[in-house]
Amino acid sequence: MFDNDYRILSMMIAPALFMTATGSLILSSNQRLARIVDRIRILIDLCDKLDQPGGTQDCLDLRRKYLAEEIGHLKRRNQRIRVAIGLFYLAFTTFVSASLAIGIDMFLKIQLPNVSTVLALCGVVILMWGSINMFQETIAATRTLSLESRFLDDLQAERKKLANKN
Repeated sequence: MFDNDYRILSMMIAPALFMTATGSLILSSNQRLARIVDRIRILIDLCDKLDQPGGTQDCLDLRRKYLAEEIGHLKRRNQRIRVAIGLFYLAFTTFVSASLAIGIDMFLKIQLPNVSTVLALCGVVILMWGSINMFQETIAATRTLSLESRFLDDLQAERKKLANKN
């Protein structure tokens, strides 16, 4: 009996490793999502302040244009990361299901041929799909950073132009 229990636990290790890796991806993705949400909130507050009377900001049109563009970038990133997180949770569920199928198959001797293998393979494919989304989100993050750098350059150029007029 002990040998059989050990065999069952050994077979359940692979899905458990995938669950651990997927859990780490879920945590890091949720942190990225929180940072995006925080940034959107900051930008919305900046938009509100631009439109308040008595503001001291210069180059209002440039700022509005930049803020709208960055909020648009962040909304797309938010959508992509939400898809990735959903896929990671789905992958996690398939790995749990694969592990459960192994246990049920071995314990109850139901003989569920290849169910655990198919579930594990589905989990790997879903995990890959989620990872591709995260890769695309990372590329989008660097584009957002480029947008911020371009805004700073444009703002400095606009200020220089205004200073030369005076």
